[in-house]
Amino acid sequence: MENLSFAEQKISLAQTILSLTDKNSFTQIQSYINSLYKGKRKSIKKQEDDFDAKTLTFDEWNKQFEDEYDLDDYIPEYGMSLHDFRLRIYKSEKETGITKQEFVAKMDSLK
Repeated sequence: MENLSFAEQKISLAQTILSLTDKNSFTQIQSYINSLYKGKRKSIKKQEDDFDAKTLTFDEWNKQFEDEYDLDDYIPEYGMSLHDFRLRIYKSEKETGITKQEFVAKMDSLK
């Protein structure tokens, strides 16, 4: 099994699980997998809870976009560069926001 690729190991494991005829063994494996997944989910949730996006600089925030676009590229649909477009989004995410009443008032003023 050590010469198999990771993908091949996963297929082999799946085939082994599919060939099980003992429901008790299957339930034990399922419980074990669920416990691994639950622990990972809790770990990710804790990381998310500890993370404050408002503390990121624009450069740090922009790293989430793993693309080949240049920030100097002009976006005709928005009439601005990619940098300016992302900067607007970044700034809006750092704002505190508005109340529902303020939102409704702004929408009413646009009529």
